[in-house]
Amino acid sequence: ASLCYLLASLVGAQTAQHYFPDKINSYKLKLEENKDELLFFLLFLRLFPMSPNWALNMASGVLGVPLHLFFTSVFFGLMPYNYMCVTSGAILSELNDISEIMSWTNFGRCMLAAVISLVPSLLMKYRSKQKSS
Repeated sequence: ASLCYLLASLVGAQTAQHYFPDKINSYKLKLEENKDELLFFLLFLRLFPMSPNWALNMASGVLGVPLHLFFTSVFFGLMPYNYMCVTSGAILSELNDISEIMSWTNFGRCMLAAVISLVPSLLMKYRSKQKSS
């Protein structure tokens, strides 16, 4: 993941900026506006079961997400997925059907973890709105 991030930041950033300057600048502005909640948002994207990790790796490099935030989000955000893969591999010989792994229950657990990761970010936004009022 880190290699993809570094390649995207070294090679892809200039290319993307050349072909899509308005979009890149728009996304960079959004990142700057939400820099206080960026780690929680990155964790949410990593924990959400339908997010393509390869796209997150590349977009983070192109948009200039700080490497320490990127690394932290990858390290903690992929733990549930890695746990499920290791657990699934450990019981693979006992499986009779793929539905024993890919169940709505497991999907729901991943979704719950993703939603919980948004709570700190939402609380921070709520508190900042209260202070500004």
